[in-house]
Amino acid sequence: MTERGRREYADAVRLRYRAAGKVEKGRILDEYCRTTGVHRKAAIRRLRGTAGGPRRAAGGRPRQYGRQILALVERLWEQSGRLCGKLWVAWLATALTSFAPSVNW
Repeated sequence: MTERGRREYADAVRLRYRAAGKVEKGRILDEYCRTTGVHRKAAIRRLRGTAGGPRRAAGGRPRQYGRQILALVERLWEQSGRLCGKLWVAWLATALTSFAPSVNW
């Protein structure tokens, strides 16, 4: 069975799966797994999910710098040979003092 066929079959079964009780959900999962050949956990995820709904925004920490600063930092990082963060900070302090010795960092 193709991936497209699995998705279409899941869309057809999804409403019945959501409305079913625990025992009936087990039967539906067994039927879906036998028909499509996927593992049970993959079937649970597919039948619980929404049918092509919008994705959530990426989590994590918000950005602190604007695009101009970010472009400058990325250029400096490329010049350093793409050092890791810990080494890059040490390199940056040395590089900035050599570029502008009169500025007190």
